[in-house]
Amino acid sequence: MKGKSSACGSAIGAFNALKNNPLMANASPAAFDYQQSYMMEALGPRMETIQAAEGDNKQMEELARETFNVVKQVLYDIIGTDHSKWMKKKGKLMLLGGIMLNMDGEGNDMFAPQSFTVMGKDGKEKDLMKSFKRKAKKLRIRAPQKLNSKLAKKNAWKTKPNKEQLAALAKHFPTALPGATIEKMAYKTL
Repeated sequence: MKGKSSACGSAIGAFNALKNNPLMANASPAAFDYQQSYMMEALGPRMETIQAAEGDNKQMEELARETFNVVKQVLYDIIGTDHSKWMKKKGKLMLLGGIMLNMDGEGNDMFAPQSFTVMGKDGKEKDLMKSFKRKAKKLRIRAPQKLNSKLAKKNAWKTKPNKEQLAALAKHFPTALPGATIEKMAYKTL
């Protein structure tokens, strides 16, 4: 990709505010958009990690990953630790989380999986990400590899990513694939 890429608008707004003034992490939500205020508070302690990444695109990559971690923690806070209140005896909860990557042009948006777990009523989690990564590795995007029609069809691409997109995906999110492919892989992994 040419130029600077970016992450979620609210996360970028929070990142830029915190970069210019770290004390903004403690600002009153009433003064700002509530979503952005929450992101400033949540990203405040993570700014050192984000800013340590070299280059604008690497910082945006790290911002996307840290934003994912924030959302994952909120989800786990909602789920709680006592699953007996809401989960049936043989029930399971599958959590597949990742980063949506909006692609320019008419190409497919991509999904970069970050976690994949199954949780039972007892609260124990089974991490399926390792198995998932093995399957994704077979389909991994490698620049400057040319996508042949068979591979493009297998990955449910409407249109092939261009060379710049392939290079950016290979560098920043090498396991990113179209959402339909990720969905199929998730079902096969279970």
